[in-house]
Amino acid sequence: MRDLIHTILFGIAFLIFMIFSLILFIPFLILKILRLEKAINAYALFATTSWGRYSFFMAGCKVHVSGLENLPDHRKLIFIGNHQGFADIPFLMSTLPVPIGFIAKKQIGRWPVIGPWAKALHCIFIDRHNFRAAMRDIEKGIQEAEHGYPKVIFPEGTRSRSSKMASFKPGSILMAAKAGLTIVPVTIDGTYKAFEQKGRVVPSDLYLTIHKPIETASMSEDEKKELSTSLWNTIAGALPEKGA
Repeated sequence: MRDLIHTILFGIAFLIFMIFSLILFIPFLILKILRLEKAINAYALFATTSWGRYSFFMAGCKVHVSGLENLPDHRKLIFIGNHQGFADIPFLMSTLPVPIGFIAKKQIGRWPVIGPWAKALHCIFIDRHNFRAAMRDIEKGIQEAEHGYPKVIFPEGTRSRSSKMASFKPGSILMAAKAGLTIVPVTIDGTYKAFEQKGRVVPSDLYLTIHKPIETASMSEDEKKELSTSLWNTIAGALPEKGA
């Protein structure tokens, strides 16, 4: 009963913030019209970080982050991480000190409130049932990252809903490597417990581990071919039982 009441209260609080976010979107549009890129990025970081932190505070979750010192001082970045649950996106938004866009399924772009914000943050929406179109869209996301709009990719392709990891689909990783982008591996743990394990909101400890960046520009072709396996091992290494 306690968890049920907590879930209802969280739902009400989350709905209130979603309505409030419509107001927050107005200054973003004004900055967009004025083409003030630095102000846009700073405001987007403020808005998304606030949304993520508010969500986890209301859910009663404790956030633990390690490895912030590993983040490069530029933004031509691709974050590669495991995918445990729906909470992964707001979790990364609340913890990474850079505005990030996601490469996600196209349905998210249609969600009310969240969809417009996602598009404003340079998220890329792909059709998982159309491989060629998905690859073109991922390539567009890689190109945006080259221009300083960091992207997050979940190479598992779907949520694991556990601390285990599925194998990585290497296509997007190879594209990032061929573009010479800096790849930052990140390990997410605990998000599935907060929202999906029991089908309701459960206060949980959430962990983000930011690993050392990988500079792909100097990699040989053989190293790029092994990159997917290497990333999987790095990310899984920070999970219980190493993601097995």
